[in-house]
Amino acid sequence: QRQTDLDSSLTRARKSADRLFVPLATDPFLWFCSGRKKWELRKRGRQYTTDHVRPGRDVELRRGYTDGETALWGEIIDVLEADSIEAFFRTVSW
Repeated sequence: QRQTDLDSSLTRARKSADRLFVPLATDPFLWFCSGRKKWELRKRGRQYTTDHVRPGRDVELRRGYTDGETALWGEIIDVLEADSIEAFFRTVSW
């Protein structure tokens, strides 16, 4: 899960070579844009490891893989890990 501090604008001049790229489906992307969505849940592995997902790292949320014009930029502020989906939802403070 990645909690982000997102810009209110759809684009940000700052681009980071060390950013974590997170492609999203249209609806979740629009929920982030509107502020209805504040965090993302991803399975640990490949590009989502403790080396890659860490507080302070820039994150780029994008609708799909190619829509770079409407990317949202933010910063990872917290990372929660769990061994199962059930344990994760017991850990999250709603």
